[in-house]
Amino acid sequence: MLAGLLLCGCCRQTMAAPAETAAYQCPDHCLSLAAEQATDRIGTVLTARLFTEESVRKLVLAQEMILAAGVDMARCPSTPATP
Repeated sequence: MLAGLLLCGCCRQTMAAPAETAAYQCPDHCLSLAAEQATDRIGTVLTARLFTEESVRKLVLAQEMILAAGVDMARCPSTPATP
């Protein structure tokens, strides 16, 4: 599921998870990382990149504007509408 997102810190090759294991391994077998650890690490990196201080500030401002306009937040879609 995380294919192409993990690089080995030793050999810099893309790590993969063989179907029979729950661990990601590099092709040279110099590093193995449990799937749960890999998910946590990627989540930490992506969260820090996606939710920067500026983007969170903009989300708060947008929410304040919606609330000030009297819009019921419970009725707002949680995902963008498709065109």
